[in-house]
Amino acid sequence: MNLIETAALGLLTSAWLLQSAAAVLKTRRAHQLFTDHQRRIDSRVEVREKQRVALIIAVKGIPENFESFLDFALGQDYPDYRVIFVTESSNEPAHAAIQTRLRSPGFVKTRLIVAGKAINAGQKVHNLLAAMKQLERADGIIAFADADLSGKINWLSCLTLPLNLGQADFATGYRWFIPADNCMPNRIIALVGTGIEPWIGPAWRMCLWG
Repeated sequence: MNLIETAALGLLTSAWLLQSAAAVLKTRRAHQLFTDHQRRIDSRVEVREKQRVALIIAVKGIPENFESFLDFALGQDYPDYRVIFVTESSNEPAHAAIQTRLRSPGFVKTRLIVAGKAINAGQKVHNLLAAMKQLERADGIIAFADADLSGKINWLSCLTLPLNLGQADFATGYRWFIPADNCMPNRIIALVGTGIEPWIGPAWRMCLWG
């Protein structure tokens, strides 16, 4: 590598590091703003006006954080929601794990279904379509989550807030990588997602999840 190439690489690396640092700082500020405003905005929606949510989760395998994910999915503070877990077969390891967990009392209304082997579609799409067939007339909002999701108990309230306010027809989050440990390669990979951060807004509406 000649001197010019080395210098160019150094400049690109420096620019990426600066952008990543700025994104992290801006994200921390946006998170604080969202926390400050979310409860005030959410208070505009009466409990009786919050539509029932059907939260559909297609599961394959048992992720490292599976137990904490189940706590997260089954312990949301949303006043009226139910969870539909769906697996490819009853032999799927996650199926038995979910069954065991659901024997514990005190959780929201939950269903665990088997979609069967996909034929003309990807397995995950097939699983989601099978879960959609379990929707009920009272379900006003359909939400989806992946089984490695991590977040706070108000995630579902945040996600559905613009729908319940009548300000949107669809809402989404943005995946945010969380390092498995503090080694440098994992920390660098965790910064990959920061490239999109400047495009997200307005700032107080940002609902980060990972």
